[in-house]
Amino acid sequence: MIKFKCSGCQKAIGVDEKYAGRLIKCPACQNATRVPAAANDVGAGQATPAPPIAQSATAQTTAHVPKASVNPTCPSCKSELFNPSDTLCGICGHQLEQAPLPPRPAASIPIAAPIASPVPSGVPVNPAIASYENPALPKAGVAGVAGVAGVAGAYDPTVGAPMKQEVTTGRSVGAWFAAVGVGLFLALIWGVVASFFGAGAQVFAWVIGAIVGCLAGLIARNPSMKFCLATTLGALLCMLFGRVVSAWVIMIAVSTMSSVQDFGNSLIPDTAVSIGVLEQMNADGELEGAEKDVAEMKIEAFLSNQSVFEIPEYDGIELETEIDLDKKVREIIREMSSDEKEAMREKVRAGHPEWMEQSWHAAAVLDSMVAGEEIDDEILLAHAVADLRSLDGEHDEDYHQNSTQQEKTDREEQLRILVQEKYEAMSPEQRAEAIKNARLNHLSWTPVRSEYLAMLDAMYESGDIPKELKPIAKSTINLELELSYDDAFEDFSDPDRDAEIEKREKQRIELRKLVNAEVLKLEPEEVEKLVAATQEKYPNWKPVAGLEVVDELNDNFDDFISRFESDGTFWDSLKTRFRTLDFVWIGLGMISAFAIAFTLGQSGKKETTK
Repeated sequence: MIKFKCSGCQKAIGVDEKYAGRLIKCPACQNATRVPAAANDVGAGQATPAPPIAQSATAQTTAHVPKASVNPTCPSCKSELFNPSDTLCGICGHQLEQAPLPPRPAASIPIAAPIASPVPSGVPVNPAIASYENPALPKAGVAGVAGVAGVAGAYDPTVGAPMKQEVTTGRSVGAWFAAVGVGLFLALIWGVVASFFGAGAQVFAWVIGAIVGCLAGLIARNPSMKFCLATTLGALLCMLFGRVVSAWVIMIAVSTMSSVQDFGNSLIPDTAVSIGVLEQMNADGELEGAEKDVAEMKIEAFLSNQSVFEIPEYDGIELETEIDLDKKVREIIREMSSDEKEAMREKVRAGHPEWMEQSWHAAAVLDSMVAGEEIDDEILLAHAVADLRSLDGEHDEDYHQNSTQQEKTDREEQLRILVQEKYEAMSPEQRAEAIKNARLNHLSWTPVRSEYLAMLDAMYESGDIPKELKPIAKSTINLELELSYDDAFEDFSDPDRDAEIEKREKQRIELRKLVNAEVLKLEPEEVEKLVAATQEKYPNWKPVAGLEVVDELNDNFDDFISRFESDGTFWDSLKTRFRTLDFVWIGLGMISAFAIAFTLGQSGKKETTK
């Protein structure tokens, strides 16, 4: 047995003589230390003969191949003993209590002589493979490997240790694109969600930065400063993309809702109150230029019972001009009390006796003129008859086929003037009588839908609707009063679909005649009470979509738009996405991306160099 001291910690170690000149682990400090040469291996005054340099690769490989493990193990550290006859564990220094086994026959294969140069401490060496030489690795020559001088067959500290996995540029670039790609996708979702949830969703900027750093670090395992900074910039790119997406969503939402508001306002018919306000503003000199022109056209069209679209000069008016004027008028009306509104209506009535309070009154007056044979022109009479047939849901095919659109437009204007003159010449009592007679002559005509629906609901509840008409009545109530979808009108099955449609249309006409006849039996005050009771029964039902209803809808739109704090332009929308808190979250996201990518890169480096 050879006894010597560890070159590192100076602890005494005892090993079998067969390990002379080889490296072992010190049981105390775990560093590699070399066993000195046995005394009987070297002659007096004679140096240890060097092994032959010119040795075949096969012989060297065979000489250094470790033998199969057949030695007993140490009961303390479970390490294999160097020799079956050892009584002291060369790894942990445990004194064996068992009797030593007979020594194995020494190997007949010559072992290369060890090198005399020192080996850096801290390199773990297994004595069973200390002299093993891997032919696939470079041999330790004169210069040695890793700075250790020696000859062929000497101990190579790189043998048996896993090689360091170098990070390639391709893998780092791929990891960057993969992480940023996922980050952009998440930023797209985040941008849309954050647009509607405000500051509550801005924390996800931090999350996106962390995810980008995590993916880049896991894939590349590159702790270099350049890669970590590139990852940070990629995370910033994703977060800025999310902000831009959010700005676009806000811009589109605000612009769309504003356009819907403008379009809805443009479809609202003028009333006596709004026309009276326009007249007052025009008289006070508050209107100029295009707004003044629009106001005069609206007043003319309203009082003459025609559409402003029929005035040729109206085509040259910008829609924005009309919308801005309507907004001014409605702001004034919203400040008016009920008494002030009624006073404005009376002012319009007194100043314009030709004005018909309801546009459908013109059809009633035309009906009285046809019935009284007051239209002498046969062509105009034919046009009037064709118009009145439409009140019953009929279409005069012969007349319309034999007349051009321009001819019908000209005749419509001539009849409008005649009706206007007739209406001005009638007393209020004559007007009321003409209106009632026209509705009796055309019972399927429902000019006041609220009155018809209120009476329909009352008759359905009282059981006054015939059995065969009840399905149609119930479906109408569901659709127009309860505001719920009803597919009764769509329940048609082939091949009798057309026949079913025709049958149901006849039933609707019959139902309208039945209900309208009951409405006309009531006095106007009774009809108003019936409509009010129906509205109380169905609170979501709006009998007349007047300015009040539209203003309420506009207020709801305004409240929703105000949540975005944007005027609908892209740059203003983008400014709302960069408040102080937004910069905080973006900064945290960048820091997280760098820190996570660097930490995972260092972790990967340690794993490859263990």
